[in-house]
Amino acid sequence: MTDDRLRSRRALAAGTAVIVAVLAGSVLTLTHDEPEIGPDHFEPVPTVSTTEPGGLGRASDATTTTATTTAPPGAPLSVLPARTSTVATARTDVESIELFPSSDATRATGSLPAEARYGQRQVLLVLADQGDRLHVLLPERPNGSTAWIDAGTVDLTQHGYQIQVAIGAHQLMLQRGDEVLIDTPIAVGTEDTPTVGGDFYTWVLIDPTNAGYGSYAYGLSGFSTLDDFAGGDGRMAIHGTTDEAGIGGDVSHGCVRVPDAVAVRMVEELRLPLGIPVTIRP
Repeated sequence: MTDDRLRSRRALAAGTAVIVAVLAGSVLTLTHDEPEIGPDHFEPVPTVSTTEPGGLGRASDATTTTATTTAPPGAPLSVLPARTSTVATARTDVESIELFPSSDATRATGSLPAEARYGQRQVLLVLADQGDRLHVLLPERPNGSTAWIDAGTVDLTQHGYQIQVAIGAHQLMLQRGDEVLIDTPIAVGTEDTPTVGGDFYTWVLIDPTNAGYGSYAYGLSGFSTLDDFAGGDGRMAIHGTTDEAGIGGDVSHGCVRVPDAVAVRMVEELRLPLGIPVTIRP
């Protein structure tokens, strides 16, 4: 097959709403569809609370943060220092969460619906707490967008989980404190539809019926390089797969695939909360 024909087939695979597997047998082959993460399959896992409660904002109204890389591309993961994360979940008595450009701003420049796209209450990872205002990471484009919100519109919980993903090493590590609970090989995006690096968090849990996601999928706060995919918005996810021959390879449209038994353990045994920090590096 000529280079021009191969590029044409790759472009068609990335842009088609329903994408089929092609060129089976190559480690770079798109071996499985990744169906839309949709509202009909939402099944949330409650966040474990250790503290008492205390249209998306426009991207131009938010500040951005950049992930830092402390290891060379392709290096295996190392255990991170223990950390405690605070998660803000929209209260049941609010309809929207106003977004402010600073901790002392008097005028909101955007808002988030309290009920998110997939039917769950909006979940935000807290970066800083100024009492009446919280600085949060947003589940919107561009990746890394942040804003300040009123603390009275959300309930706060805490947990000690964190997830690392090393794209080049095809590795995912889940910690609770400094204890490694999961260290597993993964599949990542192809050269044409790569897994995007940065700092994200688990935003929604879905129990999909399509085998392309395996048993469970954790939709992340960040997005792939695709503007849309199979009717969805191009959001990245960590999900199981029934195509475990692809684990260890570059086969997805940007999602992180784990062996399905790992996805099941995350949900059914560990019952991971939403709002877990996810750092993806080269």
